[in-house]
Amino acid sequence: MLSDNDLAIGIKKGDPDTFTCLYNQYSFKLLNHIYKLAGNREEAEEILADVFLTIIKKISFYQESNVEGATLKAWMFRIASNKTIDHLRRKKREQLVKHKSIIEDFGTSMEDRINLKSDLGYVDLLIKKLPLLQRTIMSLKVVENFSYMEISRVTGLSVDMIKQILFKARCNLKNEFNLQERVR
Repeated sequence: MLSDNDLAIGIKKGDPDTFTCLYNQYSFKLLNHIYKLAGNREEAEEILADVFLTIIKKISFYQESNVEGATLKAWMFRIASNKTIDHLRRKKREQLVKHKSIIEDFGTSMEDRINLKSDLGYVDLLIKKLPLLQRTIMSLKVVENFSYMEISRVTGLSVDMIKQILFKARCNLKNEFNLQERVR
């Protein structure tokens, strides 16, 4: 297993073996992170491919730093987060147009809404209700086990802001859980 610095140097030189090593070391973690944000495995795989293309294209901009949290891993997760957010924004715009025409034509059936709820896992459903930034930070902290400093590098937010957002995310999850339990 190569260090992040060795991986960056090898990728900058265009070494295909180094790229394979980078992919093997990080693809699973990046895919899981993207999936947690996007909520769809196929979309996550498409975004992951775009992330690795961007890494190859932009590797010349990456610089190893002595600053805590400034790692190749954090840089790649930032690219993955940004690509996922871009994808979700595009998808949301497309869905608004699509849903508007469907609602105008047929209306929304209660049966479709019930089927959608039953198809999603209960906890995943609650997490997906979080705003995107809260979902992103929660995924990085809880699933990927990033430090606050690493999350700061990925998101561009201060550590204090990240702690506040994570606190709000947990409160929102608790409130949504309590609300859902009362409805049941």
